[in-house]
Amino acid sequence: MPRNPYERFRDAELILRDELAMDRTVLANERTYLAYVRTGLAFGVTGAGSIQLFPNAAGISVGWGLVALGLFIAVTGTRRYRATARLLSTCREPMLEQAISDAAEAKSASESSPP
Repeated sequence: MPRNPYERFRDAELILRDELAMDRTVLANERTYLAYVRTGLAFGVTGAGSIQLFPNAAGISVGWGLVALGLFIAVTGTRRYRATARLLSTCREPMLEQAISDAAEAKSASESSPP
C-alpha cells in the first residue's frame, strides 16, 4: 500500500491556511470524481447511440465497446475517489473533532461568564 501523504497532518496543530487547503483538497477530489462519472456517462450514451444509429455489426460492436469503456471509467473513478477520501479522512476526522470540542468549550465559557 502506498504511503499516506496526509499522515503527517494527523497529530499536528493546523493553522487556518492548512485547514482551508484540506477543504480545497476534499472538494478537488469530489470534482475529479464527478468528472470521471460524467466521462463514463458520455461514453455510455455515445455507445448506446451508436448501437441505435448503426444497426450493422461494426456499429453494434463499437457501441458495446464504448458502453464497456464508459462503465470501466466510472468504476475506476469510484475506486480512486474512495481511496483518496480514505487517505484524507485520516487527518480530517481528528481536525473536525478538535473543532467541535473547541466550539463546545467556547460556548460553555461564554455561558458561565457573567454578562
